[in-house]
Amino acid sequence: MPQSNDSNRPILILGAASPTGRSFARGLRRSAKYGGIRLIGGDVFHNPYTSTEGLFDVLVRTPRFDAPNHVEIIRDIIRRFDIGACLVLAELEAMALAETDLSVPVCLPPPAFSAIAGNKEDVFQSLAPLGLAPAHVNNLESANFEAQLAAAGVSFPVWLRLGAAGTTSGAGSYLAN
Repeated sequence: MPQSNDSNRPILILGAASPTGRSFARGLRRSAKYGGIRLIGGDVFHNPYTSTEGLFDVLVRTPRFDAPNHVEIIRDIIRRFDIGACLVLAELEAMALAETDLSVPVCLPPPAFSAIAGNKEDVFQSLAPLGLAPAHVNNLESANFEAQLAAAGVSFPVWLRLGAAGTTSGAGSYLAN
């Protein structure tokens, strides 16, 4: 956790709608040191479920990492909410902000990790030689995807997930019955 200062200034979690963002918020809520701190969640919010969990004191919709005004909006959120530290969890956003001075302590994953983790297909390809990739089928053709899944031993219901970079916060996840 980045050291902010001795005050209890709020923590901004970027990528708040992702499973990782929500897990960080749950962990901070259970922490003896940070449990009472105000949590501000920022995300593009493709996944509306985040707003129903009550993990964050405030949720702020942020633009995609590649929007021209992205950094200005993040800096405005930091000023507006008197943020003491920022966690950047969305991989593509972490790469975009890696060299940016946000005027507060920032914790983000290393760019080399983010370059792989930002694309779920790349993650599976990296884990497969180690025997750590979950059962999955890549590159389904829409014309006959049911037959492709059946041939791979996958049965319904099944979660389908886009593997492209930027399909975070639930974007590109579909339950097929």
